[in-house]
Amino acid sequence: MQHDGQELLGRPYAERRALLENLFTEHALTAPWTLVPQTTDLATAREWLESWTDVGAEGIVVKPLNGRLPAYQGVARQLHFPRFP
Repeated sequence: MQHDGQELLGRPYAERRALLENLFTEHALTAPWTLVPQTTDLATAREWLESWTDVGAEGIVVKPLNGRLPAYQGVARQLHFPRFP
């Protein structure tokens, strides 16, 4: 991920997310581009997980706000969680 030629992967997630939100706002991006929702509220995340599985969402992604991405290693890492009724 880069912005104006500057690598952003070493920056905290909160900073990268803010830049991405700004990009969507400044350029009025619409479909096929989609900015996925984000929350820091646990109750909201639980509600999303419960209601969105009805329409095919398989889970949620949890990232620390101060988290940084590791250097690209050539393979995407995936986490799979069991689906509860």
